[in-house]
Amino acid sequence: SGYAAEASQNQQLWDLLEYNSHYFNPHRMASILSQVLEEPRGEALADPRLGAYLRHAKASVQLYENLKDLTAKDIASSVDVARALGHAAAEELSDALVATVAAQLHGISAQRVSFFITAFAKRRITDASFWRTAASAMADSEEATTPQVLVSLFDAFRKSGLRSERLYQALSHRVYSVLDDLGPAHIPPIVATVCRVPLAHADREQVIRALLGRWLSMLRQEREQPTGAVTVHQILSLTVSLGLAPEEINTAVFARDVAAFMGDRFGLLGAEDIIVFLWGMQRLIVPGTLTTYVSLGLRRVLQVWPDLQSTSQLSMQRMTQLSDVLVIAKQEGVWDKDLAALQDCVITELSDTVQFCDADNLAELLEIWAEDDAFWRKYNDFGDAVAKRFEELLLESDSLDEAVPLLQAAHGSPGLLAGLPAHARASLARALAGGGRPAAE
Repeated sequence: SGYAAEASQNQQLWDLLEYNSHYFNPHRMASILSQVLEEPRGEALADPRLGAYLRHAKASVQLYENLKDLTAKDIASSVDVARALGHAAAEELSDALVATVAAQLHGISAQRVSFFITAFAKRRITDASFWRTAASAMADSEEATTPQVLVSLFDAFRKSGLRSERLYQALSHRVYSVLDDLGPAHIPPIVATVCRVPLAHADREQVIRALLGRWLSMLRQEREQPTGAVTVHQILSLTVSLGLAPEEINTAVFARDVAAFMGDRFGLLGAEDIIVFLWGMQRLIVPGTLTTYVSLGLRRVLQVWPDLQSTSQLSMQRMTQLSDVLVIAKQEGVWDKDLAALQDCVITELSDTVQFCDADNLAELLEIWAEDDAFWRKYNDFGDAVAKRFEELLLESDSLDEAVPLLQAAHGSPGLLAGLPAHARASLARALAGGGRPAAE
C-alpha cells in the first residue's frame, strides 16, 4: 500500500512536470524543482522530461513579467534548488533567474530590493553581478525608506560579503532621515554592519554615535517604564559590535548603562552567551571599572559550568574569551574562592582541549596566561599539554619563522619555561634545535 502510494505520487510529479513543459506555471517552479531533487538522482537527471521542463522554464523566466508576482523567497529557492540538481539545463535556468531579477533592480522599490537581497543572502546566492547591481541601485536610489527596509539592506549586504564603501556610505547617510523612527530592535543590526564594512572613519564614527545615543535613550526609558522593547539579544549584539567601533566612541557609557539595566540578571542570557557578554563588556570599559559587576558574571559562569560542559559549548574561542576575562579580573584584585574555583575548571578544560589549538590560538592563550612559575607548577598537566602542543606545532612548521608569534608568546611568559617539568623543557629544546640555529635564536 505504501509503495503504491509512493509510486502514485511519483507519477503525479512527472505528469505535472510534463504539463509545465508546455504550459509553464512559475508559481509551481520552486515546488517542482524541490520534488525532483528528492527523486533518485541518476534516473531524474537522465529523464528527457526534466530537460524539456528546464529549457521551457529558462525561456519563460527571462521575462520578468512571468516572475513579478512570485515572492523573493520562492525565486531564491528556485535558484538554490536548481543549482543543487547538478543538471546543465538547471544551472542555465538558475543563471537566467538571477539575471532577470538583477535587470530589474534599478526599477523596483527599495523594499522589493530588500526582499530579494535578504532571500539571496539567506540562500548564499553569491553571483557577483547581482550583488554589484543591487549595490548600485541602492547607492543611486533617492527613494524615501522605512526603518525596517534600511535594516534589511544593511544586514543582507553585510551577510553577502559585499565590500562597497560607496554603498555603505549611502546607506549610512540614510540613517539620519529615519533616526527618530528607529526602535531599539532596529539599531543592533545596523551597528553590526557599520562596524564591519568598508566606510570612511568619520562616517563610521558619526553614524555609530547617533545610533548609540538613540538606543541608550530608549534603554533609559525602558529602565523607568519596562515594556520589553529592549532585549538581551540586542544588548549582546551591541556589546560585541561596539568592540570594533572607532576609539572616539565612548563605549564606557554604554557598558555602564547596560550593567545598570542588567543588574545581576545574568540568568537572562544563555550559558555560552554569558561568556561572550563578559568578554565583550571587558573590551568596552575603562580598566578598573565595573570590576564587581564582571566578577558577578564570572560567578554565574561557575554556576552554569556543568551545563556548558554537558552541552559542548566550551569551544576554544569561548575558552580563550573566558580566560581573558578571568585573568583581567585577577589582575584587578577581585579574586576569591569562587573565581579560583572557576580558574581550576578553565585550566582543567584547557588541559584537554589545547591539543586542538593552532599556532595563533596557542600564542593567544600563552599571552593571556603569562603567569609565574608557581602557577605552571600548580597546573602541571596544563603545562605538559601546552609543551606537547608547542612541540607538535614547531615540528609541523617548515621553518621556525612561521612560528615566530608562538615563540614570542612563550618568551613573554618566563614562568612557563621555569615551571615546566624537565622532560617538557627537553622536548621543546629538541623541537627548537630541529628548526635550525638562526631561527631558534
